[in-house]
Amino acid sequence: MSKFTRVLLWSLALTATLSACGIKGPLYIPEKKYPQNVGVPHTETHAQLHQLTVHS
Repeated sequence: MSKFTRVLLWSLALTATLSACGIKGPLYIPEKKYPQNVGVPHTETHAQLHQLTVHS
């Protein structure tokens, strides 16, 4: 077996092993452990942004 073939096989084996690590699927933030800040009113922020874009 040539050195190139051996390196290629080891590379494929390593790639297949590393691709199986981790959680599959979309990322998410667990709400019970890390609640999101919902205290910012969206209408006030939207009004400020609109005011900035109109006066620019």
